Amino acid sequence: MARSNTARNGARSAAREAASEVLHAYATAPRTAVPETVRPADPGPAILAALVADAARPARGDPASLALSAWLRHVGRGFWHPGVFGGGGLAGCFVGAHIASHTWPELGRLSTWLRSRQVEHAGSGPWARHEVSWADYDVITGPSGIVLALACDPACPPSCVTPLVAHLTALCDSDGLGRLRVGAYRDEPLRGWNHGRINTGLAHGATGVVAALRAAGELAGPNEALTSAARRVAGWLTAESFTDARGVLTWACAGADGRASPAGASPRQAWCYGTPGIAWTLWEVGRVLGDPGLRSLALGACASFLAAYDDTVYLDAAPYEGTTSLDSLGFCHGAAGLLLLADAFDRHANVPGAAELRDHLEHHLLDHLGEVLEFSETDPSLLSGACGVVAALLTLHTGDRRWLPCVALR
Repeated sequence: MARSNTARNGARSAAREAASEVLHAYATAPRTAVPETVRPADPGPAILAALVADAARPARGDPASLALSAWLRHVGRGFWHPGVFGGGGLAGCFVGAHIASHTWPELGRLSTWLRSRQVEHAGSGPWARHEVSWADYDVITGPSGIVLALACDPACPPSCVTPLVAHLTALCDSDGLGRLRVGAYRDEPLRGWNHGRINTGLAHGATGVVAALRAAGELAGPNEALTSAARRVAGWLTAESFTDARGVLTWACAGADGRASPAGASPRQAWCYGTPGIAWTLWEVGRVLGDPGLRSLALGACASFLAAYDDTVYLDAAPYEGTTSLDSLGFCHGAAGLLLLADAFDRHANVPGAAELRDHLEHHLLDHLGEVLEFSETDPSLLSGACGVVAALLTLHTGDRRWLPCVALR
């Protein structure tokens, strides 16, 4: 049933009010408030500032302008890595500056400079092609994420992604994707499970690689090497799919040698791992490759997830060790990412039930905004923190989706 204008206006007002609170907390937080592991130069605050700002230039001293000024000070302290997420990434700073430049045009020069720095770094070929770690290929801090970041700028010259595509296609030079088998993290408590295996997810795995190849093809135009690599990764992911005990066509977190067993189903069903993020990516790749079989697989996987969806299974499960209550609400692991994935499946693929899940998740997030605001100072990030949750809500109401390519959406 269609929502009333009163309900829509109420949701919009709640999201804008929450955004202002998050941005004010970020702008006024003492430097010691944010842990070193959540660096404040994450693109989240800049993206949220641009979303909350009016079409006209915001007034001096409003939360969006104050937050952007604070973000620029953090950017000025330098970069921790070349990627997008994790805070302090060169590509993440580019995304933030580029998206904010639509409201604050003087940031256009900074955005162009950051892009040039990014291209210079990529041209040096700093990533390994043997015994790889996540940072050698992934969306979070690696080259796949950099491609997605550059895709946020439709005016980006195709040559910007050339060295990145060359590296990613080289990693995908065999049907078994052997070069993507992770050689790092042996015996580590948090990442050791991935040693010797090929990650399947959008955040750290093969799905992120094929998402980047799809984006590069649309930005720079397809070529034989890129198209072959994309088909190879999509074929591998297709072979790794299986139906779990809930009837969901899904994927394990990592595959080793062929099809995984249902017992290995990912406990994450979110943007980062599992059916939602992988199905969307395969649908997008199928669209670009003109592959109806791949799109059919993706739509079937999405439909199976929608049929089995249950908050108590996918959102309310006990958090992993070291996570907080924000984990089930955030973009990467929780409801905010699922919200925009459902929105994408509804708008672009017309999947029955996707709009209903989107609306349900919007209500869920609005009901939990108090919990989100508690993390405004300590985690302002896009993927795991308060900015990502509120940005997802505002995106529905503003219709401004210019930032979504950096998370492989549109």
